[in-house]
Amino acid sequence: MATRTEPERDSWIECLHIAGFECLRIQLQSLREQLKIRTGRDPIQLGGLAVDGTASGKNRADHLSGKPGNVEGF
Repeated sequence: MATRTEPERDSWIECLHIAGFECLRIQLQSLREQLKIRTGRDPIQLGGLAVDGTASGKNRADHLSGKPGNVEGF
């Protein structure tokens, strides 16, 4: 694919970035729905869950080891 001008090229690049983001958003929604079906809970709505999946205020090792700081069901 070739473009004739810099703005045209930049427009294509922007469209590709948006399309990539949209694809990831759709994948996230699908995975979220699958988890909700399997666990009965919305994983994003769980209280105390940080963006990286660790329990907020707890260290990653405790979260992954199943110690008391772990979020139940994960």
